[in-house]
Amino acid sequence: GHSYGGMVITGVAERLKERLSHLVYLDAVIPRPGESWSSGHAEETRASRRAVIAANGGVLPPPDPAIFGLSGADAAWVARRQTPQPGAVYDAPLHFDPARVAALPRTFVSCTAPALATIDASRQRARTEGGWTFVELADGNPEAARAKLRRSLEITKKLKLDPKHYLVVQAQDRLQALK
Repeated sequence: GHSYGGMVITGVAERLKERLSHLVYLDAVIPRPGESWSSGHAEETRASRRAVIAANGGVLPPPDPAIFGLSGADAAWVARRQTPQPGAVYDAPLHFDPARVAALPRTFVSCTAPALATIDASRQRARTEGGWTFVELADGNPEAARAKLRRSLEITKKLKLDPKHYLVVQAQDRLQALK
């Protein structure tokens, strides 16, 4: 899962643990039981996002691709594919059994160029709490989006995960099965 997708894959792991073999959080939220997407954000970020959600009819518009270190054609490619996020999910708590989720192998892939401040709390959890494999992925060039995808696939291969059975969770709250 990427970004908010960390909330989604955690919830999926709670309900369908037997069907999963590994959780991969790609610069994603790592919630604790009862936390929401907003829980790990600074108060000024929470206030700003809530104001944007209210001003946009209950949705959170997609971010400018420049925050991911993208420009030019890569930024345009990402911008065309992003969609607004339902605003209600920002503060919706996720309740789950942490032991059930922690029973699965978990990897956190930290994208460091740029390192997004909104992921800092999750990044710190993955580094300091037991049971995590932590991988750093440094990109900062115009090919960053494609390079991250290629490296993410390389990481999953090293983890010996079958790419035919990945559940990919997009930040815009979508699930897609890769076949």
